[in-house]
Amino acid sequence: MNEQKNKKTKKNAWSKIVAAIVVLFVIMFLAVLFSADEILKSGIETAIKKQLDLDASVGNAHLGFLSGKITVGNLKIKNLPDYEYQNVLELNSINVTAAPASLFSETIEISEIQLADITVVIEQKGLTNNINEILKSMPKSDPSPPAPAEGTDEKKEKNVNVKILNIENINVKAKVLPLPGKSDTLSLNIESITLKDIGSDKKVSTAELAGKIFVAIIDAVRKQGTDILPESLMNSIDTLLKAKDIKAVLQSKETIIKTGQDIEKELESVTEGLKGLFDKKKD
Repeated sequence: MNEQKNKKTKKNAWSKIVAAIVVLFVIMFLAVLFSADEILKSGIETAIKKQLDLDASVGNAHLGFLSGKITVGNLKIKNLPDYEYQNVLELNSINVTAAPASLFSETIEISEIQLADITVVIEQKGLTNNINEILKSMPKSDPSPPAPAEGTDEKKEKNVNVKILNIENINVKAKVLPLPGKSDTLSLNIESITLKDIGSDKKVSTAELAGKIFVAIIDAVRKQGTDILPESLMNSIDTLLKAKDIKAVLQSKETIIKTGQDIEKELESVTEGLKGLFDKKKD
């Protein structure tokens, strides 16, 4: 009788232990789900700070573990102090499609990133401008970044492998030095930028990806703003991009930039083939 009672007591004890473990895992899982979005927001802001040395804020972010979908909205990157505009870059939406299993691995496999509706501000001040100062502060591309020292608490950054990155609808505001009879604010629109195979040849961290996106946008401004923005402004940006080695910074197998004029040319010459769509025609 006592033996049966002891067995029943032990069984009940084990049942309670198993139930407690299940409840604990459920609580941990829910805690991860509810905190994942905040961790994502913080991670983006930290990555931008590391690469651009600028403060950033994210309005909203959501990470879907099961779907591999990541959405981010209302991203703002602060401008440098002593400049008129509050933000150097504002981005309305980011949509990322990744392989769900890779979210927990060392390298996140991303099939596509879409960035849409961006405002970039370029401000001249004396002999310099905010973009030049930001580019100067960016770390140079390091072919073999040192691993965290053994025994330290430093977390290893995740790497990314991005198949396609599309940046759409970039509006550029350039505040230039005032000239008599001319507006001191010029504008430029870039329809889209496409980067392919980022991180396929060399590991790219999430922080480095933030830097590459910023540099890709500025490089597109340099290429398309030649006839609109002041030559002195374009030349100074061009010099710094070369000093930073734009090819090494971007590390993309293919970069395609489109403006409104390019779109019109494509419609006129659609039968000439894909290669001809993006080649500049000689006058």
